[in-house]
Amino acid sequence: MNRAKPIVTYLPKVRLRPEIKECPHCGTKLAYSHPVWAKPVYELTGAHFVTSLGFRCPNPECAHPRAVYRSAMGESLSIKGSTYGLDVVVHIGHLWLHENRNRSEIHAQIRAQVPLSERHVQNLFENYLALLRCEQAANLAELPTLAEKQGGLVLSLDGLRPENGNESLYILREVLSGRVLWAVNLQEAGQSTLAALLRPIADLKLPVLGVISDAQESIRLAIAQVFVGVPHGFCHFHVLREAAKPIFEADRHLKKEIKKQVRGLRSVERVVEQGLGMNPVEETSLPSASAPTGVHTPHGSSSHSGARDVVRDVAWAMRKTLLEKGRSPFQLGGLQVYEDLDTLGQTVAYCLAKRGMPR
Repeated sequence: MNRAKPIVTYLPKVRLRPEIKECPHCGTKLAYSHPVWAKPVYELTGAHFVTSLGFRCPNPECAHPRAVYRSAMGESLSIKGSTYGLDVVVHIGHLWLHENRNRSEIHAQIRAQVPLSERHVQNLFENYLALLRCEQAANLAELPTLAEKQGGLVLSLDGLRPENGNESLYILREVLSGRVLWAVNLQEAGQSTLAALLRPIADLKLPVLGVISDAQESIRLAIAQVFVGVPHGFCHFHVLREAAKPIFEADRHLKKEIKKQVRGLRSVERVVEQGLGMNPVEETSLPSASAPTGVHTPHGSSSHSGARDVVRDVAWAMRKTLLEKGRSPFQLGGLQVYEDLDTLGQTVAYCLAKRGMPR
């Protein structure tokens, strides 16, 4: 049995009418007919429950009396069947293609603005790719003007696998203008497949000053086949990332060794939570994992309470520091963790030397 969808009542309601007031065929004033659609629309700037109102020409002698006129602004808010605004779709596409963020990173960044699941980030990105494919013909039509203005084109072809198990995403950009010419998901990206995608650009006979890509064999062969004699350079980022792999692996090992040395952190936090292991002599020292737990701290001691707060804050800072992640080739997570813990240790040592805790 079909059930009616629940109406979202907690969002501000917006009712959109057609921008035109009169019938474009006979000039009769349009009359309200029915709601075309009604749904919540979530945008980066907020959410509304939007109703698009449909109007018809009431003149029975009109050539098109059954035509339904609706708000153009309402139709441009979101894609049909989706409750997310086009600004959300474009923002996700920009983060994915231009900032090389993966699905988890994008979800962590925008979930405070837009309520959506991590899996739905993938769905909205696929909508973005569909919009890009619709725009591909327009991009190709504008390339001659762009090439004349810039003195030529510089192309960039890159392939990446955003999530393990998914298809590889290949993107062709015009570097000087930053324009994305096309973006496609490919299960298998061989030389013939990539060459067929590049051929429409080469058929325009525009001056291509150079092509940039990584050193993937199928990409190199496809570019050599389609753009004969065009200089082909390798992306510095990919080269540096490959060169930095031994350093990055050593840095990961360093982070593992650092974590081994602070495995007793939870034991320290447990001692603090229970208010144990502190006496007037030890209250200015950081408890260790092996600290005795049989000494009860008086609940009425404000100095003991202050010491527990300090130890808890230090433990929390250490735990947050250990979550630092690296990113090849330049962001070394292990080295950053070592430096942050060293800075934190110097701060604690300075406070202990001052012995500023009240007795």
